[in-house]
Amino acid sequence: MPSQQSSQGRVARSRGGCVTCRSKHAKCDEAKPTCKSCAARGQKCGGYRLDVRWSTKHEKRTRQPQSRPRQSRTEGSPSARGTDSENHDAYSLSNMTSSVSPLQLTFEMTPNAITYTPSVLIEYWFRHVCSLWSNYDSDVNLNRTIAAALWSNCELVYLSLQAMSAAHLSAKVPMMRQTSITNMKAAAEIMRADLHTVKSHQLFNSVPTSLLFSLMGIGTSICWLNATQLGLPFLCEAKAILHAVNKNKHALSEEQRQLLSFFNKSWLYCEMLLSMVTSSCRSLQKMEEMGDVEEAVPASAPVTADPVEQVPHPWTGVSSDSYKLFMRAMKLCHKFRRKIRKPQDMFASANISAAMQLIEEAAVVEKQTCHLDVECRETIGETNDKKTPNQHLFNVAEAYRQSTLLQLYQTFPELIVRRHELDQSQAKDAQALWDNWITPIAMNLVSILKLLPTDSGSKMTQPLLCVSASTGLRRKHIEVKATTPRDVPFSQDASLEDCDMIHYLDFAGLHDELPEESEPEPDPDANAGIMAARQFLHERLETLKTVLPPKPVAVAQDLTKAIWQAYDTEQCAKYATHWIDVMDSRNLKSNWG
Repeated sequence: MPSQQSSQGRVARSRGGCVTCRSKHAKCDEAKPTCKSCAARGQKCGGYRLDVRWSTKHEKRTRQPQSRPRQSRTEGSPSARGTDSENHDAYSLSNMTSSVSPLQLTFEMTPNAITYTPSVLIEYWFRHVCSLWSNYDSDVNLNRTIAAALWSNCELVYLSLQAMSAAHLSAKVPMMRQTSITNMKAAAEIMRADLHTVKSHQLFNSVPTSLLFSLMGIGTSICWLNATQLGLPFLCEAKAILHAVNKNKHALSEEQRQLLSFFNKSWLYCEMLLSMVTSSCRSLQKMEEMGDVEEAVPASAPVTADPVEQVPHPWTGVSSDSYKLFMRAMKLCHKFRRKIRKPQDMFASANISAAMQLIEEAAVVEKQTCHLDVECRETIGETNDKKTPNQHLFNVAEAYRQSTLLQLYQTFPELIVRRHELDQSQAKDAQALWDNWITPIAMNLVSILKLLPTDSGSKMTQPLLCVSASTGLRRKHIEVKATTPRDVPFSQDASLEDCDMIHYLDFAGLHDELPEESEPEPDPDANAGIMAARQFLHERLETLKTVLPPKPVAVAQDLTKAIWQAYDTEQCAKYATHWIDVMDSRNLKSNWG
């Protein structure tokens, strides 16, 4: 009897205390509703979270993995709580807790040994996908924190994580391609409903965390299935939401502003990736018309200071400015190449005026880039990632700074003439401009890449930097017999990126492998340093293809080969071939990050 009373009177206790004490590894008295230990330390108690550890021993193994949770409570599926738009404002940084993994599976995850149930795909995301989808990974990686907080109670995040895992696995387990597409379509249906609710009810007074996280997750990972898909239908919606929320930034709480700042930087990274391979589709034009998301705040709104970064951002690292300048430079380069690509239009007065305006805008970006010191900034926390110390992120930031100058000087050589006050004869010597200023920057960029190991979290962004460096490795001109490059027909035209989200996902099942192409024999008299740098980039991309989703990296490899072939087979020493024209003519585009 006493034992019965004791059992009835016992209050269920959380295992490990409140989330704040657990994150501090501090003793918690577990008082309800908030613990007294936090109050004694002058901290806000984050409340209690029940950790559910799943077991797989009772699972039935089937031929096809379950692709979507049913409405009933099933193993690994979130409880039904309506659409994300109904509860998106419930999430804040203080009640999100990170964990190494939300599941505890009892077996090693080998592609041929298990059935990919939803819980296995969720586990796979936390074990494998999160780290390659971030520039570093640890308990302070907010991508991991958000996913850990939302996957078990938000169907949208639950489906998105599964879709990303299956997309990554599809390179080794082909049947997972369809699993990924199925989950992406299920997630897209929820996104469409959430977007309708958010827009129709103008729910922009808080940050729709799970919606933004999922839009960016699928938008940046669909290229793992089909390398030429840029994810624009998803990323356009993410920008539209951010643009609207930023207009109400002054009305947000401090924690909501921190969350908004995080997603603003995430969007900056997405926009930077798109700027490298910009296309003429309507979706991208629509995005450009919105303007900068962080400049959406009305002039009449009260001024609010941006939150101070406590830890590096998982995508933009320690210097968002270096990514922003690179993005601005690439947009200008693409616009300029489009202006002068058609000889019949090149000398039209309107085009000449527009080209001169672009040169002036490029000069502003170049000046800001030259003055940018990526290591001169406010104190920022450590990554807590042994494989990716902060110095790796500083190296990445410097690599983007160098890439910005490299792209500007290739496209606008006038900037070299201005900065170094060259005379007219020097300004007309294209080979001297390359030998003395452009190629040395590319070689310096290669040197920075050599400081970044392939097992560093920075591997996420290395393919783009490899492509950028490759564009500056031009050998001194030697007459060679021209070979006609094979233009690969566009696997999808620009209108693909203008599809709605559901129809867009139908194209993810298309294969996008390109035919092998023989490379020209290297000239024995070519510059040894340039050839060695090319070889390093080739080997680095080959290695990255084994540690990252391989399809986008394969496109990067094809592009670097095509660029070098075009350079090496030029028929005159005017250095007229531009790598952007090569990329556009061959449709060698992907999201390299």
